[in-house]
Amino acid sequence: MYASTHPYTVTPEGKRNYSILHWGTVDKDMKFTPGSQYIYASLEERSKLIFPENWDMSLADKRSHGRPSYDGADLNRFYGDVWLLEQVALKTGIRQDLLTAFEGNAEMVDDILTLAFVPYLTGYTYNRLARWQRIAKAPSRGN
Repeated sequence: MYASTHPYTVTPEGKRNYSILHWGTVDKDMKFTPGSQYIYASLEERSKLIFPENWDMSLADKRSHGRPSYDGADLNRFYGDVWLLEQVALKTGIRQDLLTAFEGNAEMVDDILTLAFVPYLTGYTYNRLARWQRIAKAPSRGN
């Protein structure tokens, strides 16, 4: 099952144009698994969504960013080369430009930076991204 909304816009002629936004899926046990629409939505947009009380929303707010954690569980992953490129992106203003371009959506910016870093740091193609994220810290959330 899909968790979706059906927003509409009104044309100048007064006609309603409906669209369908799939926020994620719901399994038979009523466990919600967020999709990319939900993940990339702003916190303000997410807060407008109303989910049934019997849904298990435990995965909706689960974040496992590839950054060092000083106060929680962390995986021992390599981080030096990615840290350097993150500092370059920060100091040169690339991160801020991307945040401006994507209206403050930090998760989208982290995903874009990760995609930019992978071929440069590893020489791999994108089909090995998930494997690389298991051993290296990256700006976007990984496995």
